[in-house]
Amino acid sequence: MKNKKLLKTVLCITSGIGFATSIPFIATSCGSSSVKLNPLPDEVYDIENNVLKGFKSDIDLSKYRRICDTMEIPASVIGIDHYAFFDGEKTKIPSYVKNLTFADGSNCSSIGEFAFSDCFSITSTSLPNSLELIADSAFCECAAFTSIDLSNCTKLSSIGYQAFYRCASLTSVTFPNSLNSIGDFAFFQCSSLTSITFPNSLNSIAQFAFYECAKLASITFPNSLNSIGQFAFNRSESLNYIAWDLPNQYSSNINIDTNAFDDISPTGTVRSLNTLVASSEQLLTWIKTKGDFPSSGWTYID
Repeated sequence: MKNKKLLKTVLCITSGIGFATSIPFIATSCGSSSVKLNPLPDEVYDIENNVLKGFKSDIDLSKYRRICDTMEIPASVIGIDHYAFFDGEKTKIPSYVKNLTFADGSNCSSIGEFAFSDCFSITSTSLPNSLELIADSAFCECAAFTSIDLSNCTKLSSIGYQAFYRCASLTSVTFPNSLNSIGDFAFFQCSSLTSITFPNSLNSIAQFAFYECAKLASITFPNSLNSIGQFAFNRSESLNYIAWDLPNQYSSNINIDTNAFDDISPTGTVRSLNTLVASSEQLLTWIKTKGDFPSSGWTYID
């Protein structure tokens, strides 16, 4: 299993960018220029037993350049296969595609491992409320992503290993209220993230989940959180505000691993959102004993 994870990391880092930029204009059925989003037609997709495998091998995607800017996953698709749009020239998403959407009435419940990894052109995505699984490295190194709204994905309980690893342009993430866990390296080196509010359903943040998110300045933890893994926020050097809705018996019920907050901003403030359980001053005192939190320079606000 460890070797498999290592292979995924290597693939995610070393995969190339491919697709020609000199492509002729050819009329198609993608829609008129007055339509805001012009999706590729459904016939370009290889769908087997309602699982999307990628693009059909005999499709010439170059003919859709200049008139299509969107991938709209057909409503009949119930899942997107592992590596669907990642490995090989025929499966890579062309550079003119900027948006990823799902058709109205989508039944898609899962996005497989590396399904959209290295899709360097896509800037935005709208994921369906039928979605239950974002697998390991599903959107790894989608470098143009600016925001992700998962709020409608009310069946989504976890975000997998490296799911949004090195999405360097990602500035904001909106989580669903169903989310229980954020996996290892999930938002590793998402260097443009500025602030995060976690849902009240969240139980755990795994190791390296927000490692080296250099612009992450503020986070709000919910009452439900009981575990923060090692190096979870390590080297997020702009992090200078932490708010926490502490649960009862927080000091014994919450596990914060070593180095969870190492190398964050040397100065900042914490605030307790549940002063009936602990004052902001008590929260600061407690958190200083955990995860290599800065021992001085931080203060509290009520």
